[in-house]
Amino acid sequence: MNLSEQIRQAREAKGLSQEALAEQLGLSGQAVSKWELGASCPSPENLEALGNILEADFSGPSAPEPPEAPKKRRLWLWGLVLLSCALLAFLFSAPEPAALITAVRFYDETGAQLHPDLGDGWWAFETPEQGSQPVTMVVSFQNSRRADVNAVSLFYTPAGTETFDQREQWCVQAVEDGLDYALFVLRLQRDLMGHLEIRLECTGGAEVSEILNVTAAFP
Repeated sequence: MNLSEQIRQAREAKGLSQEALAEQLGLSGQAVSKWELGASCPSPENLEALGNILEADFSGPSAPEPPEAPKKRRLWLWGLVLLSCALLAFLFSAPEPAALITAVRFYDETGAQLHPDLGDGWWAFETPEQGSQPVTMVVSFQNSRRADVNAVSLFYTPAGTETFDQREQWCVQAVEDGLDYALFVLRLQRDLMGHLEIRLECTGGAEVSEILNVTAAFP
């Protein structure tokens, strides 16, 4: 027998109406009616008062959970599902970059890889006192679903505050279908100190750039 039936039977055994019982408890008749219908449960204090008034023991199995609780859980779960859908929609609708530069590597004349990155934003290359130092540069990239890389260009601007008018294009390399890299042979001189811009030129006119700060290092 559940708690709602215990309360009703104990009340009827005492010959009390719902209103009379509620009056002794200091509550409304509607509260007692909800207990007997199983729509709500009395608090521990009210349950103790019921036991004293009706001379009954209500310390058995706890009352069933009110029907509002499962409904609240369902609403919470639906809210979580809607939030997840909104997050996924945002992630998939975010604009995808035209392309992505994935790596820049340098090699000397023997094919050994150089590691000119100083870790402070500058890339230093050993150069001779006279002439130039040949360095092979490989730019790797990743195409996107909406654009392919057609060409890779290199632009150099000397370091300084008013040097943009000295900016020059060092070279440009067309990218054949199926390739995901471009290869350049640079001849670096002792006065090297500036900004090397790597520019991916993509279908549809889109461009992606990355700038390296480069300088000469004396052996």
